[in-house]
Amino acid sequence: MGGATHASSIVPLDNPLMIQEQEELDNQNDQDCLSPRSREVGLLTKVITDCFDRYNKMPKTRIELYKVGKILGKGAFGKVNLGLHRLTRRLVAIKSTDKDQIKEESTKRKMMQEIDILKSIKHTSHIKLLETFQTAKHYLIVMELCPGGDLLNYVRKRRKLTEKNAKYLFKQIMQGIAYMHQIGIVHRDIKLDNILLDGLGKVKIGDFGVSKRVD
Repeated sequence: MGGATHASSIVPLDNPLMIQEQEELDNQNDQDCLSPRSREVGLLTKVITDCFDRYNKMPKTRIELYKVGKILGKGAFGKVNLGLHRLTRRLVAIKSTDKDQIKEESTKRKMMQEIDILKSIKHTSHIKLLETFQTAKHYLIVMELCPGGDLLNYVRKRRKLTEKNAKYLFKQIMQGIAYMHQIGIVHRDIKLDNILLDGLGKVKIGDFGVSKRVD
């Protein structure tokens, strides 16, 4: 008959348990209609919201917040991977260091010193530190991504630079070095493959693994 309603869709207003079950079913149906990307954002948003509600602060960063991609480079104690922050969709560089490879206290101090130096540097010609965290097996340093690669490959591809281009790059390198010296930091490993380029071709000095503070 016209206007008939299926019995399964009727929820008695005086039964809170049935109301809750119906709400959960409706939420599940809504989730099924969402794309994987929307479900991922919804889940991460819920985790962050719950943490603020319970503890009034952001949750600790976990590797699950990042999608880890291809290897960008390798070092003596770890590697650098391309990363994608699942919530902000920002591309980053993730430097991971194997804890088993740095059991000596002197090596740990060097790593902590690198992080301390990265935190203190605030200059456009230097790589930007975004955050640090650790897992059971690795220490991780998240930095801005420099899609232009390093200056060594940049020069190799072109074989030589025009005077105008060389001046443009050299000026930024010298400004970055001068800034470090002003705040009492020496890099100690300035070379073409430690000078990176961002998406606009601007210089970003990186790799502070052997850098030191001086008086």
